[in-house]
Amino acid sequence: MTAPAVHDCPFCRGSGCSHCSSGEVDDREIYTAAPTKSGIYAGVPDAIYHGDKTSLSSSGARMLLRPGGPARFRYDQDHGGSKHAAHFDEGHAAHAEVLGTGLEVVEIEALDWKTKAAQEARAQAYAEGKVPLLTSGVEMVRGMGAAVDAHPAASALLASGRPELSAYATDPHTWTRLRARPDYLADQLMVDYKTTTDASPAAFESSAGKYGYAIQEAHYRYVLALLGIEIDRCVFIAQEKTPPYLISLHENDPEDVELAGRQVRRAIDIWAECTATNEWPGYGNTIHIMRMSRWARYNAEETLA
Repeated sequence: MTAPAVHDCPFCRGSGCSHCSSGEVDDREIYTAAPTKSGIYAGVPDAIYHGDKTSLSSSGARMLLRPGGPARFRYDQDHGGSKHAAHFDEGHAAHAEVLGTGLEVVEIEALDWKTKAAQEARAQAYAEGKVPLLTSGVEMVRGMGAAVDAHPAASALLASGRPELSAYATDPHTWTRLRARPDYLADQLMVDYKTTTDASPAAFESSAGKYGYAIQEAHYRYVLALLGIEIDRCVFIAQEKTPPYLISLHENDPEDVELAGRQVRRAIDIWAECTATNEWPGYGNTIHIMRMSRWARYNAEETLA
């Protein structure tokens, strides 16, 4: 069943537009598969969105661009993606607390995960598609949400839009299906919320480079542009997971986003070529010549002195 696209979105203001069909939003609609028509959708479950093998996401694009990326991408597709990482639970829960939507959080009233009862409760929560947190973790995410509410600039960014809408579009050059799920969309504004151990400006800038946040932004911008939505600003809210839950705000340099846009184009072309040929290369068959590092060569020459 294909759920109706969003109509009362922050872009068309209830009057209808090129990226959403008529009809009121019904988040209760049951999705059994990813939407097949281009548009913006509300209420697509995490499992449906992230499990979609028919469209390319931002994270998929970033993986394809890595050395050996196509082979890694194909392996994840064939084996159901990466195994569940418990250390992401706090981040998922914080997203739900701050954005007001997302996976349901289940509080496990225990001091740690050492007891059998706590472990069984955690396993049941995972089986039900929920996020299990110890009581201390629940208190943490509530504190994070309160800190965002108390931050004038961060709270203002999240005041007049919609959280976690799922966008689907088709690349006109390769007919590749694309998807994007911005944390928050408002009129010409896109906000992404990141949890981190260090939200200081220098540390988050380093994380942004490591995890390809400029590529993420460029991918989202491209998908939304295909749906007729132009984004003027993209702001990242970074928040630490320890008291006092400090917050910093960031934007990518426009030149970096332009460069990342070319990377997104390359990733889409890689996807299209690999899909057409059913060949997903790793490191190739070339025999690479290795050279000692300057340090290793120096040490080697020292042994001969």
